[in-house]
Amino acid sequence: MSYSLYTISESGFQIFRRLTMDLYHLRTFVAVIDCGSISGAARRLARTPSSVSSHVKALEHEFQVRLFERTNRGVSLTHAGARLETYARQVLQAADEFAVQAASCRQAIAGRMNVGFSVSEALFDLPAFARKMGKRYPEIALKLARSETASILDGIMKDEIDIGIVYGESGDSELRAHRLGHAQLVVCMPAHWADQIDMSWNALDDLPWINTGDYCPFQNLLDTLFLTHNIQPPQYIRSDDERTRLQLVCGGLGISLLEQSEAAHPDVFALDLRPVSCSISLVYRARRQHEPMIGAAREIVTSLSQ
Repeated sequence: MSYSLYTISESGFQIFRRLTMDLYHLRTFVAVIDCGSISGAARRLARTPSSVSSHVKALEHEFQVRLFERTNRGVSLTHAGARLETYARQVLQAADEFAVQAASCRQAIAGRMNVGFSVSEALFDLPAFARKMGKRYPEIALKLARSETASILDGIMKDEIDIGIVYGESGDSELRAHRLGHAQLVVCMPAHWADQIDMSWNALDDLPWINTGDYCPFQNLLDTLFLTHNIQPPQYIRSDDERTRLQLVCGGLGISLLEQSEAAHPDVFALDLRPVSCSISLVYRARRQHEPMIGAAREIVTSLSQ
């Protein structure tokens, strides 16, 4: 089969007749777009800025087109670069899909996968996930780390974490989220406070609360509760970590939102208020959705949540 300068493929994108450069050059091109600078792309790709620049220059030389305008604040796409961005992403997506299919054909997916999780054990069976991954994909080495949702999302954006099991849903277009279920959160106080105070919202306004971080989905729910009941309680302590908040409530330091299973602790008193619902999601980089390891983990995580 011969091609003219451009030909429309069955996948719906144009194939360059002289596409001889390495796919790394295209990945670098897209990384510079996403990061807005050569230095940012270098950090994401774990390369030197000079290496990133040389990849871009090689791409520009190959097709005799200027892709970026260099400025003091970084880089911006030229008109030609903006036109070619879509095709670059489509070529990379096709390459990723090829890798998935090739891995499926050889029935072997290998590599190291970093998994971050912020949800409680009662909401996601992490041992079952590790067990199934080990049995079905023995050549994938798992590294599991507990952290708060905001840190996990940041790690995914920096390509330091491959997938995350987190509270909430990210609205970032660079992330892909699959809803796995919901957590029920309840307002809790130290158990020994229960017989000493009025349980009305007005009384709770005068008590210390243990808030979460600004980027934690729990804090948005707390802020909504405060607004709904027209209270502004003192922010005594802040902690993104749910286990830490449980310890602080048990220690008599304040009121907080806890996941329902945590509220069953004998040193905690759950107020008789309507539970607040918070989604649980599997999250990963959208551009990595066709990678074999991501697909393997997605399959097992979603099967455990059905």
